[in-house]
Amino acid sequence: MTSFGGDSESLQLTLWEPLRFRSEVEEQTRNEQTRNNEENQPPMQPLSMYFSPNQYNKAIKLGTRCWIHKAVENLESPSLGLRPEELRWFSEHPQFKHFWHMHKDMYLDTTHKTQGLWMLLLRTAKTDKRRECWFVVNRVPIRWAVVILRKGTVPALAVVKEKLEKMRGGPHRLRMCVLYFLASVLGGKAKTGKGAPSVDPLLLRMVEDLDACRTFPWGRYSFDANLKEIEHTLRHFNGVVETDSWTFPGFVTPLELLPFEAIPCLKDTYREEAKGADIECPRMCKTKFRPFTLKGFPLSDLYETLGNTKDIKSILEPSADEEDMLAGIMEKYEDLDNNDTIPDTWTSRIIDDRKPIFWKDMSLDD
Repeated sequence: MTSFGGDSESLQLTLWEPLRFRSEVEEQTRNEQTRNNEENQPPMQPLSMYFSPNQYNKAIKLGTRCWIHKAVENLESPSLGLRPEELRWFSEHPQFKHFWHMHKDMYLDTTHKTQGLWMLLLRTAKTDKRRECWFVVNRVPIRWAVVILRKGTVPALAVVKEKLEKMRGGPHRLRMCVLYFLASVLGGKAKTGKGAPSVDPLLLRMVEDLDACRTFPWGRYSFDANLKEIEHTLRHFNGVVETDSWTFPGFVTPLELLPFEAIPCLKDTYREEAKGADIECPRMCKTKFRPFTLKGFPLSDLYETLGNTKDIKSILEPSADEEDMLAGIMEKYEDLDNNDTIPDTWTSRIIDDRKPIFWKDMSLDD
């Protein structure tokens, strides 16, 4: 009986084994399907946006005080009479030399093309981040993230330019040239003329040591300034476009070119190769606006070209050449940012998982 019972028990286990195995396989399959579904589902969409879609067609004149062409032209002018070694300080500077490259392709085009930037600002997502900014175009997110005056005097840009024009040599003229350049391109102010705000005191401190000025992370400086200006702009409009003009000071070029680098159809239509660009140059030197866009283009033209495309690069990653360039001019550390789970999941999905994001259920009014 014992032997029979043992055989019976073994027989029952043998009979049930396929069923148990099938059950385990089914459970494993269900778990894999659940994981796949979770992975294929896009992360949580923005909790809110700064503007509603009914504001997206409201175009304004978006100006800037970033005067690259004007600053370079003034420094190279015979009337100023800078010596070759003074001009070489700029043209051989590891960061500023690229403004001279851009200037060569801007001699017929002195206007900024800011409607692409305005299109992004209208689509800014609200997050708690302070070191990055997210825009949502056609329900696809795009991330922008990465910089001789007496002590105590803080003059306006016009005063700096006036003093520079009066200097005809001397050991302090190069410092004044650098201050003029920084205040014209990287540290612009929204208001000029009478009552204009002072030059950033940091710029005054930097020109006291021109060696430090060569290695200072100006990319980070301009990035932080632009983030503050984005916040200022969004706070000013408060979700409703009720003015026909606005000035975005500072080095606006990275934001100006972002939509044309992140959205291929815009790049193919409005940008072209800049011949002769060095392989070590950043992408802003390697392309330029096509000649037919010299006077700018309306927001409606951008929308027509944009259409419903979802071919959008959510995060621009540097090429190998750009990584080598950035290694020599950027700081070696990153400031800690505010915690915000939602945009952190966007970055993780795009960078770590190498998967795109598209929120199907976001408003179709875009």
